Amino acid sequence: INPDPPLLSYFKAGTPLRMGLDFVDTHWGSCPLKFVIADSQGRKVTDKKVLASLWELHGELERYEPVGNVLSLPLILKQVYHESKLARFATKERILKVLSGPDYGGIADQIVTKDRTKTLLILRMRSLYQKESRSEVLERLKSMIYQYGFEVEITGGFYYLQSCLSKIVLASLWSGMLQFLIVFFFMGYFLSRSFRVTFILLVCVFVIPVSLLGFIGFLKIPLDIISAPASSLAIGMGVDAMFHVLILVRRLSKNNMSQWEFWQEARRRIWKPVVASNGIVMAGYSIFVLSFFPPTQRFGISVVIGTLMSTVATLVILPALVAIRRPAALEIPELNDSL
Repeated sequence: INPDPPLLSYFKAGTPLRMGLDFVDTHWGSCPLKFVIADSQGRKVTDKKVLASLWELHGELERYEPVGNVLSLPLILKQVYHESKLARFATKERILKVLSGPDYGGIADQIVTKDRTKTLLILRMRSLYQKESRSEVLERLKSMIYQYGFEVEITGGFYYLQSCLSKIVLASLWSGMLQFLIVFFFMGYFLSRSFRVTFILLVCVFVIPVSLLGFIGFLKIPLDIISAPASSLAIGMGVDAMFHVLILVRRLSKNNMSQWEFWQEARRRIWKPVVASNGIVMAGYSIFVLSFFPPTQRFGISVVIGTLMSTVATLVILPALVAIRRPAALEIPELNDSL
């Protein structure tokens, strides 16, 4: 699965907007990333040797494929020297003081601290670069910075935010499912009074998100912040149907839930309501496929696939697992009240 899709994937491919964004991203980068760095030996960034190392780092960063372009202190100073030959006779401190004035938009104050011990690296990253994850790219960039004798004090920018967001989406997805399975275990045991049946229920519930995420990965559908909740919705549909089956089996069997015949009869009686209700849900959410907003389309597809898998888990996998061990056949009582 891809929990770290590029921001440009939120826009439909082939549209003028997306084509323009792709062009800018490919040539110059479109996603800002910022590093506040300092010399590892505590020297000022205006020191001649530090500036030389910083300029080498600048070139190394620009040669890295995910990086579109870089703005750094040495680049600004070189532009000053290029524009004014007299600037070569001024000290770097004097140049920075002039660049801090309103005539130049206070650019020096935006790129270096007052005490000249920290400076800002501004990178424009290529969002469409997918050979490495954002977290891997960030680690690679930090290793480059350390290699040239600098320390990363602060990391920021939208690129870094997206990397954090993808980690949060995955963490919340798995932690939420784990907490749900724990609660479902106690609820399943309360209704079944059987550890075997409870374990089978947990397996069936776990099949839903695993199969859904497997389909998402197979179809290469990005798992973004909008489509991620689809698995929780699908689990809810599956749990609702499984509990109905469980309650019906308990009423038929008088708490003797290990008999295969009772599960078979419960499935025969409840398959139509389950298929009908889940079919209505799938039909309703399939309308999102017609959306012009790709994340909404992905959400609709994920819900349809997840709901379909919850139906299969309830009516096929659950009875099949119970049928692994079939005790002797018993007579099934008739229920007077209809479901």
